[in-house]
Amino acid sequence: MKIVVLTCIWKRPQITKIFLAQFKQLQDYAPENFKLELVVVGSEKDKSKSLCEGITPHYIEHPNKPLGSKWNAGVRYCKSLDFDYLLATGSDDIISTSALEVYKRYTDEGFEYLGWKDFYLLDTIHQRMKYWAGYQTKRQGESVGAGRFFSKELIKKMDYSLWSEGKNIGLDGSLTKKIKQIAPKSVVIDARSNHVMMVDLKSDVNLGGYHKCQGNEISLNRVIPHFFGKSIYKMIKEL
Repeated sequence: MKIVVLTCIWKRPQITKIFLAQFKQLQDYAPENFKLELVVVGSEKDKSKSLCEGITPHYIEHPNKPLGSKWNAGVRYCKSLDFDYLLATGSDDIISTSALEVYKRYTDEGFEYLGWKDFYLLDTIHQRMKYWAGYQTKRQGESVGAGRFFSKELIKKMDYSLWSEGKNIGLDGSLTKKIKQIAPKSVVIDARSNHVMMVDLKSDVNLGGYHKCQGNEISLNRVIPHFFGKSIYKMIKEL
C-alpha cells in the first residue's frame, strides 16, 4: 500500500519537529506492507523548508491563507507522485502506527474514504491530556480533521480539490459536505476501540481548543510512551 501523508505547517517549529519524528515511526512500520511519503506545504520559506530536510524532498511553498487553497496546493502536488491513498492530517497531530493496520483493513473491504470519530488532546503548556469522544448533537458521527484517508480514485473524482479554496475556517465541515455529495463507500471509525492513538498537540498558538472539547483527563505519562515510544515522549516533555 503506497500512502502519501499530506500536511501543512505554520510556525510552532517544536511541534512540527515532533510531527516529523512521528512520521518517521509510521514510515518505518512494516515496510513490506506500507510505503509512505510525506508532502509538506509551508509558508515561511527557508524557515519552514529547513525543518523538512532529511525527512522528505516533497516540500512546497504557498501562502498560509486561505487555508483551503494551501491544502489543495498540496493535493495537486501529489498528482506527480505514485500513490494509492492520501492521509491528510495537521502538523500538530500525531497518529500511532496501529492506525495503518486499521486503514488497510477497511480499504481491503473497498472503502474509499475513512475518518475518525474521536481523538486525544494534549496541552503541551501545562502537560496534561484528555480524551474527546467526538462531535455531539447535530454533528454527531462526523469525522474529525486529523487522519482522514482518501483513495486516489476518490481524489480524482474530486478533481484534486478536497477543500473549499477560499475558506480559512470550517474546513472540516466543508470537506464532510463534499464527501457526502460524492457518496463514496466511507466509514467513520472509533479510534479508541481500535487501539489507535491520535493526539492533537495544543500549544500557545491554539490552546483554546483544549478547553472547548469536553472529556476525561488521562495520564500523559502512561499513554504517550506506550503508543509512541520514549523518544516522542521526551520531545513532548521538553516543550
